[in-house]
Amino acid sequence: MLINSIGFWIFFAVVFLVYYMIRNSRWQNAWLAITSLAFYGYVSVKLLSFFVVIIALFYALAIGIEKKEHIARWLKVAGVCAGIGILIYFKYLNFFITEFSALITSIGLSANTGTLNIIAPLGISYFTFKLISYIVDVANGKVQAEHDIVKFTAYVAFFPTLMSGPIDRATTFLAQLNNVRKLLPNNISDGALRILWGFFMKACIADRIAPYTDAVFNNMSHHNASSIALASVLYLIQMYSDFAGYSHMAIGVGRLLGLTVTENFKQPLFAVNGGDFWRRWHMSLSFWLRDYIYIPLGGSRCSKLRSYFNVMVTFIACGAWHGANWTYIIFGAHHGLWVIVSRIMKVPREKLEKKHESLKHSTWFKSLRIAINFVVCCIGAMYFRANSFNDIIVAWSKWLSSDWGMPYLQATVPLFTFGLLSVLVMIYKEHQDEYCGKAHFMHSSSRAKKLVCIAMAIVFIILTGALESNSFIYVQF
Repeated sequence: MLINSIGFWIFFAVVFLVYYMIRNSRWQNAWLAITSLAFYGYVSVKLLSFFVVIIALFYALAIGIEKKEHIARWLKVAGVCAGIGILIYFKYLNFFITEFSALITSIGLSANTGTLNIIAPLGISYFTFKLISYIVDVANGKVQAEHDIVKFTAYVAFFPTLMSGPIDRATTFLAQLNNVRKLLPNNISDGALRILWGFFMKACIADRIAPYTDAVFNNMSHHNASSIALASVLYLIQMYSDFAGYSHMAIGVGRLLGLTVTENFKQPLFAVNGGDFWRRWHMSLSFWLRDYIYIPLGGSRCSKLRSYFNVMVTFIACGAWHGANWTYIIFGAHHGLWVIVSRIMKVPREKLEKKHESLKHSTWFKSLRIAINFVVCCIGAMYFRANSFNDIIVAWSKWLSSDWGMPYLQATVPLFTFGLLSVLVMIYKEHQDEYCGKAHFMHSSSRAKKLVCIAMAIVFIILTGALESNSFIYVQF
């Protein structure tokens, strides 16, 4: 039941109507917990039972940490290991078996191994990170253990963010469940706008670009360097529009329910370097990795070489989080290296800006930095989308050869008309968000102008958007 499907919105309408008929916070939480578990059970009853057991386990561990101080450390370790173990089993076990089999075969031995029929639970990467951060925060005294199992379930299983995040922290989300949520006009208008913009990004941009990138990346050996380069640029835009579109819709649904969901993106296409990009891209994950991997490793409070090592470990973990494929590891290492290069270049850049003071406020210099970062991120997008390590080799072999020419342009009329027009609209809006404080059509001070623009956006989505309820890229994680 995708968030861009008719089924989801029928389900949400029922949730919404009953939710605001309830005048008690505990019963609102109970309704959220029940409907979220029902949403999860829509995938599989077996997976639902597993999910309930995991929620109960971490609920008990947190209370144990709070009450049993003499074993709190071991309970914390047990919780972290349980979360990591769940990820390894469901996401990486078959990968390890396959790679071990290939290693044995490569040295001339016979490998009589097979893979297991493992079905990964819905949203496993998101709810395990929620639970790990919760256990660590309870152990570190940042949040009290939640004794209300219903409220805890509503937090972990919150259905708008269950499939693809954002990854909410207990420190910010649980407190919102203490009070009765009332139907407020501002919540309705703000939530509806976020949902509308999310639909626009998904239907008019991401799903218009997808046929082209699929055609190229699924047959890379048949395409030239120009096609692969163009597909890499488009895939970065597609990935952003797809995932940010989902995040906007999830945040909007949360807003309609009177709850503030963690922001996930902040104009990442205007980032000037690697560090800046990850402070804007998938922020709920990047900040999670910072707080629970990078900082515990020592962060930047150590030698430069050690801090660079910490960066690489963190970004390799980021790549591994996405799935069991070497392409994701390369994606993580690529961005880790870019963050390190950005740090190394900080000192000479600041010296250059000090010597030529006009550079610091120069539009062209900042635009150059944005363009360089964009190119590096496009290469990272190629690593992310490539189906295998061999495809990455194919891409680089073509880029380093003379295999450049006219890119593949067949069957791309919807992309290069409505799709690119939608991209320009998105860039305009994000430019206004970045530099002008949301002074644009979605936030006009004139109500009439705002309503006209909203109506035009709805008509544009209906007429030009891909409305087939296509799946989201990050649902697979």
